[in-house]
Amino acid sequence: MAELDLLLEQGRASLHPQLVHFLERHSYPKALSFLGGASDIPAGSCGGRP
Repeated sequence: MAELDLLLEQGRASLHPQLVHFLERHSYPKALSFLGGASDIPAGSCGGRP
């Protein structure tokens, strides 16, 4: 996980903000869904999209 955090910091500027959000919160299943093109990712405890 430390390596993923490092990669996130290095590439943050070039990543989509929603992907950054998922990766910062270690929501890896949601990050994978986002990368796979899903448009129906459920809102989490942070109160994201309904």
